[in-house]
Amino acid sequence: FDDASMTITTNPGLAGDVIVDNDPGQCGAQLNIAVPENSDNCGATLTNDFNGTGDASGFYPIGTTTVTWTLTDAANLSTSCSIDVTVNDTEAPTITCPGNIIQDTDAGVCGAVVCYETPFATENCAPETPAGYTYIANFGNSYYYLRNTTTIYTNAAAEAAAAGGHLAVITSQAENNAILNGGGTFAYIGGNDLDTEGTFVWSNCADFTYSNFGGGEPNGGTAENYLEFVGTGVWNDIGGNNPRFAIIEIEGASVVQTAGLPQNSLFPVGTTTNTFVVTDVAGNTATCSFDVTVEDNEVPTIACPGNITQDTDAGVCGAVVTYNVTSADNCPNETVVQTAGIASGAEF
Repeated sequence: FDDASMTITTNPGLAGDVIVDNDPGQCGAQLNIAVPENSDNCGATLTNDFNGTGDASGFYPIGTTTVTWTLTDAANLSTSCSIDVTVNDTEAPTITCPGNIIQDTDAGVCGAVVCYETPFATENCAPETPAGYTYIANFGNSYYYLRNTTTIYTNAAAEAAAAGGHLAVITSQAENNAILNGGGTFAYIGGNDLDTEGTFVWSNCADFTYSNFGGGEPNGGTAENYLEFVGTGVWNDIGGNNPRFAIIEIEGASVVQTAGLPQNSLFPVGTTTNTFVVTDVAGNTATCSFDVTVEDNEVPTIACPGNITQDTDAGVCGAVVTYNVTSADNCPNETVVQTAGIASGAEF
C-alpha cells in the first residue's frame, strides 16, 4: 500500500497571498495564479476549489477569494494548501451633472419650479442592494431592486432617495421587459400626474415618451395619481395610499445630493448651486455640481388713483391733497419712488 508522504507548497514566485487592484472598468481582475509545487511518490492529481483544475488562473471578483489546492493520489490520500486572492476596487465612479440652468420666475411667484435631469453615474461594480430590498434586474447602467414588503407611495419614494436612487423610470419596452423578467410585480414606479390630470411625468424629469398602460388605463382620475407596475408588465394608475411593493432604480452607484434643492423644488430668485456625490460599495467617490439661476423678469404693477379735482382750503391759495398709490410684484418689498409732482398729504 501507499504510505509515502505527499508535499504541496505555494510556488515561491507566487509569494503567498495575492493582492491586486481591479482591471480598469471591471469589477474584478484577470489573474494568472502560479501552480503550487507538489510531489508524490506514486503520482497524484492536483485540483483547486476555484475552478476545479490544477490551474487557478481566471477572473477574480472584487473582495477576497480563498483558493485551496488539494493533491490526491491513487490511494485517496490527500494534502492541501491555500492562499487568499484579494482584488481591491480602486476605481472611482464617475458622475455627470446636467448643464447650468437659467429660468424665469413662474408667473406671480418669486421663484420657479425647476425639474432638472438626474445626474448620470457610472461604476465598474454593481451598487449594494438596499436593506429590505431584493435585486431583480440590470438594464444598461441601471440596477433594479424590489421592496420585500408593501408600503405607501411617499415611503417608497423617500426610501429610494435615501438609497441613492429613485423609483424606477421606464423609458423603453426592453427596459420594461427586463424588470418584468426579473420579477417586478404590483409595485410603485416613478411616474405621476399630480400637476396635470392625465399627463404623466417621471419623477427624475426624464421624457415620458414610452408608456405601457393596461387596457382602459389610466382611469382613476384625480383619485389615482401614481403608477403601479403590474405582474404582467403593464401599468396602472393608483392612489398613493394603497399598499404596494416598490421598485428602486439605482444608476451605477449611490448618488446623494449634498447641496442645493431636489428636483421639482421651488428655486428662489438668484443662483442655487446643486452638488451631488456618487459613492461605490468600496467607498470611492466622485462629485459634480451645476447652478440653477432663476431670474425675475416679471414687471411689477402700479396703480395710480384717478384724476382729483378739489377746492382750495379755506383762506389758502391751495389745498392739502391725500392720495394712494398701490403696487404689487411677484417678489415682495418692491419700491415705489415718486419722480414728478407733489407727495400725498402735501399742499398743492
